[in-house]
Amino acid sequence: RTRGLPRSGACAMQAQREEEMFAACGGECTLVLRGIACRLTQEDVKGLLDDAGMRGKLCFIYVPRIRERNSNMGYAFVRVRSAEYAEECYRLFHGLSFGPSAPNKLCAVTLARDQGDE
Repeated sequence: RTRGLPRSGACAMQAQREEEMFAACGGECTLVLRGIACRLTQEDVKGLLDDAGMRGKLCFIYVPRIRERNSNMGYAFVRVRSAEYAEECYRLFHGLSFGPSAPNKLCAVTLARDQGDE
């Protein structure tokens, strides 16, 4: 997507929904990255985020694991420092493959239901 260009139709409505979604979280917010490769570790996820330009923009990363299978559960929680960084993460990963090990899986980036503020 290119900023500053006029948008029309469905593309404009999608852009408005994205802006509203991230504006609602205000400052720090927690995202869920779904559809990540199950073989990725927490360190792998951090490395992929850092390499994509998110270094220094994250508060924490949590990748739930299934010990018996030595794999993750296919999603990660990522807390970012601002709504702007949440939107950046969305634009970097939503609808795309998250890492080289799962080219057929597409990542879905959403706000976590519980933001952990209470």
